[in-house]
Formats: sequence, C-alpha cells, structure tokens
Amino acid sequence: MFAPLYNRLCGWLFFILGVLGLWTGQVGDYARMSPVDSFLSVALGLLGMAGARSRTRYAVTSALGLGFLLFMWGVWGLTVKNSWLGSSEPAETALHLVCGAWGMYLSVQDVLQWRKS
Repeated sequence: MFAPLYNRLCGWLFFILGVLGLWTGQVGDYARMSPVDSFLSVALGLLGMAGARSRTRYAVTSALGLGFLLFMWGVWGLTVKNSWLGSSEPAETALHLVCGAWGMYLSVQDVLQWRKS
C-alpha cells in the first residue's frame, strides 16, 4: 500500500512549493509562481497530508484525486500558455505531470492488490 506514502510525499512537496511561492513568488530560477498557483499548491499539499493520515481506502481515493488534479494541471500547463492559473514553466509542468501520473498509477496498483487478496 503505497498511497499513504505518495500522499505524504506529494503533500509536503506541494505545501512547501506553495509556501515558497507565497513568500518569494518563485522557486529558485526554475518556477515563477503566481498567487493563484501558490494557493492551489498549498491546498493540494494540505489535501495530500490529510489523505496520508486517513484510513487506507480514503488514502487511495485521495491519491487518485490528487493525482488526477495534478495531471490535469500539468496538461493545462502544456496546452494553455498564458492563463488565469498562472505561468506554465516547463519544470513546474513536468512536476505536475509526473506526480499526477504517479498518483493515479499507485492508486490503481493498490486497488489491484486488494482484489488479489
């Protein structure tokens, strides 16, 4: 069961990125974050941390939801260059796509393990 681990890692990662974005407006030279990006990252980080502390079935549901939201945010960053959601920095978009695909994969893998047992 890797969903709680995924939720904890991505939750803290996006929470820290969101706080850095709110505090400085950028993460090094890699990502410039608007206030909307920062607040959304903090919210997704808190969702991930809450999912990590819940029961296993809710952790899997949280991992699927968090993964789907992150993946859609990454696809949005690839397709729409200038939007209200903020800038589409390549490193930030890649991070959203990878974390999103990883979350959806882990949630499906956990459900398949439950079905085997």
